[in-house]
Amino acid sequence: MDFRVTPANVSDTVAAEIMLSDCTGWDLGDRNYWKPALQETLRERGLFLLTPFRSVKHEPFRFPIRLTNMRYRIETVIGQLVDRFHIKKVWARDTWHLTSRWMRK
Repeated sequence: MDFRVTPANVSDTVAAEIMLSDCTGWDLGDRNYWKPALQETLRERGLFLLTPFRSVKHEPFRFPIRLTNMRYRIETVIGQLVDRFHIKKVWARDTWHLTSRWMRK
């Protein structure tokens, strides 16, 4: 298992570009990662980022139901983990305390 923590003032697309820099294949993201420039940059590296349009009404096609169900399940589990581990608010002031808290959880 692996995780990376980014500051709250960093954009999701900037963090995704850094975290996915050495990946290839397919990746499934939500609407926050829809950025044509990011998708083109990752495509040149061999990674295809599947994200829906920012607005549902401008979406030219519908995602397959299996992908939609998978995204729904992932988002549901993440929401349950946030509630269970009380990680909505992080009281750690430095990296050591943050990582030790995550490891305890």
